[in-house]
Amino acid sequence: MFWDQLAMTMDIVGKVLISWTVLRVHYKLMKEHGVDAVVDKEIRTEEMLGVLAIFLMVGAYVLKMSLSVGYL
Repeated sequence: MFWDQLAMTMDIVGKVLISWTVLRVHYKLMKEHGVDAVVDKEIRTEEMLGVLAIFLMVGAYVLKMSLSVGYL
């Protein structure tokens, strides 16, 4: 049980770090390079989807951990 929880924790931390890194790259791209309106809109859409993905991953992690511990 402990090793399963540790593996799930390491998995979610890795996924969130990768997602956060991608969002930072998008942010730097927008700030450092002059992008036109079409690219700017696309980057903002990808950023919103990235933030949503992080929330969904963390929510799924919380549900998995709650189920494995027996809270739900």
